[in-house]
Amino acid sequence: MKISSFCFYLTPKIYETPYGEVEVSRYIYQSSKGGRIYRPLEHNARIIRNATPRFAQQITHKYATMNTPTVCRDLADNHHRKISHSYVQAVTDWVVQQTAKERDYKMNQSPQFRSIQTQIKSRLFAI
Repeated sequence: MKISSFCFYLTPKIYETPYGEVEVSRYIYQSSKGGRIYRPLEHNARIIRNATPRFAQQITHKYATMNTPTVCRDLADNHHRKISHSYVQAVTDWVVQQTAKERDYKMNQSPQFRSIQTQIKSRLFAI
């Protein structure tokens, strides 16, 4: 059994928080063969498009009731955070996708949904 070695690097990264940008040095791991990169800080801290979960929650909540320019203006006026329209949309799109995946997973696991699936399959095979 051969164990491949890993390379790690300490690189700085800027994260968006409700209180401003924060630069943090983080470790990045990659196999010596290349391929996928693992970032433990981003995984364990649940970073969403370089935003902390709290900041992503604030953006998503504001975006649910306002349009993008209004969200950016509100963040600039009330929180002194200047962010782009595309960043607001990217964060909210990611949150919506994850919520939809979780909802679909829960629906597929419910006993009522499985019984409906079984009924549909049995009717289709009877045809």
